[in-house]
Amino acid sequence: MGTATKLDTSEAIGVSPFTSIAKYALLSDCHSAALVDRTGSIDWWCLPNFASPSVFAWLLDEDAGHFRVGVSSRARVERRYLDGSLVLRTTFQTGTGTLELDDALAMAPGVREHDLGRRSPHVLLRSARCVAGAVELEVDFSPRFEYGLTTPLIAAASEGVLATGRPATLRLSSSVPLDVEATRATARVAAILFLIVLFGCAAVSRRTRAALIPPPPPRAAPPPGRPGPAAARRVERVPDREFRRFARRELRKRMLHAVMP
Repeated sequence: MGTATKLDTSEAIGVSPFTSIAKYALLSDCHSAALVDRTGSIDWWCLPNFASPSVFAWLLDEDAGHFRVGVSSRARVERRYLDGSLVLRTTFQTGTGTLELDDALAMAPGVREHDLGRRSPHVLLRSARCVAGAVELEVDFSPRFEYGLTTPLIAAASEGVLATGRPATLRLSSSVPLDVEATRATARVAAILFLIVLFGCAAVSRRTRAALIPPPPPRAAPPPGRPGPAAARRVERVPDREFRRFARRELRKRMLHAVMP
């Protein structure tokens, strides 16, 4: 793997409601940025560019959204960037095992040097891997749009969930089932050795959103019955005389059919 840039030394931590700005790690695709704290929580992400409204902004307020992938118990944490990249690796060491979490904002395939950032897909990638023992993996996907002003609705979709609200729609793809509530999606996974859990988060268009949400089941046709007085009144309101006579005959046929099938 080569050498790595150390962000901070190993430190015993718990889940704290707020984090100093100096202790956040930066992810970027040259168009936007995300900030990740030591618990595995993405507390800031704006997309598709730096000037866009945020979709996670816990950095500003605890009700402004976050996306956490980490362990459910206290852990010692080490973080580093993988050599020559902005791929962040966070290592959680608990009393029962070790979990490695890799985070990155995706680049277009094959880009190098001055082409970095061209055609960036604006996708957040997260990969959690148990490398020793067993740990309990905890997931909390709670997006809030426009710096926390808009709370999107969360709904199950193909292989993940959709967060729908103005001005954006986020799709979270997950390799594990998520428990969907109105405004968040969560999961707890017993991660054993070599288990890998993958997540991908991106904005989607209205057309893509419609394709991902399963259509509601078709409504059953009402059983045939005898036409009531309302049907007769509608027939008498038909302006054309000949068509009114035809409608009366059809109405009588339906009434007879309902009585004598």
